Amino acid sequence: AIARELASSSNGVILKHLRIANAGTVGVQMGAIGTVLINCKISGSGTDGVTTSTHGTYLVGCEVSVNTGDGIQLRGDDIVTAGCYIHDNGGAGVNVDTTVAAGVLVNTIIEANGSHGVLSEGTIFAWHCTIDGNTGATTSGVRATTAPLTLVFNSILSNNGEYGINADASAIGGASTY
Repeated sequence: AIARELASSSNGVILKHLRIANAGTVGVQMGAIGTVLINCKISGSGTDGVTTSTHGTYLVGCEVSVNTGDGIQLRGDDIVTAGCYIHDNGGAGVNVDTTVAAGVLVNTIIEANGSHGVLSEGTIFAWHCTIDGNTGATTSGVRATTAPLTLVFNSILSNNGEYGINADASAIGGASTY
């Protein structure tokens, strides 16, 4: 199925095998508890590809690409992105808002975005991810600013514009371990 844009405001919605293309603003707005996207392709949105605004949302096996803004804008908590391919977006691949208390990226490829691969101002855990080729002179694979906690495990960070990981002291509790 092909749709232009989609907003979920009912709890527990599961969306599978959809293509969302050329939305005027956000491709998919996940605004309800327990919303799940499985094997969806979101591309060409006027702003962000996917935004979340509550907790308990999941993206599994999705491709988010060629959106004018961020690929995925995370707001809320208990958000999981697994097995996704996030690429060629104008902004960050994944933008983690200060409201995120527990975000997880696992087995996800984040590449060739116009800004940071992951821009984190909230709590994010990344396992087994490839974060590559996010361009721009001041962009990093992972940029943690005021984030309370950013953890990256067993991941590949390569060919990004500035640093693999660029973390302010407040984002790593004042201890620098890379």
